[in-house]
Amino acid sequence: MDAEGVYRKSGGSGQVKQIQNGFEKDGINFDISDPDLDIHAVTSCLKQYFRKLPNPLITYEVYDSVIEAAQIQDPEKRGINMKAAIGNLPERHKDVLEYLVGHLERVVEKEQLNLVRL
Repeated sequence: MDAEGVYRKSGGSGQVKQIQNGFEKDGINFDISDPDLDIHAVTSCLKQYFRKLPNPLITYEVYDSVIEAAQIQDPEKRGINMKAAIGNLPERHKDVLEYLVGHLERVVEKEQLNLVRL
């Protein structure tokens, strides 16, 4: 979380491929906490994973309503509409999105160290 450019900088293609192969071979049992793995390779792998999903995390069916909700100026109305839009996602998508947003919140909390640009 405190590595500079944790989600901005790209990891080396060799290590990214090593991580991808590890997950393909061992699934959730693959250990990415190995200190020899570059954190940028791990985050690059995660970003690639989300890019390659056949149905995105915020599904095609829900995307427009999420964008519309995000553009509402009134914070209370925006929150209500965003919650309704996200509520239309499949359960697994909601679970992953909740976990991802929590993770990214922790990354932002360390912005003085990782230089996240908001």
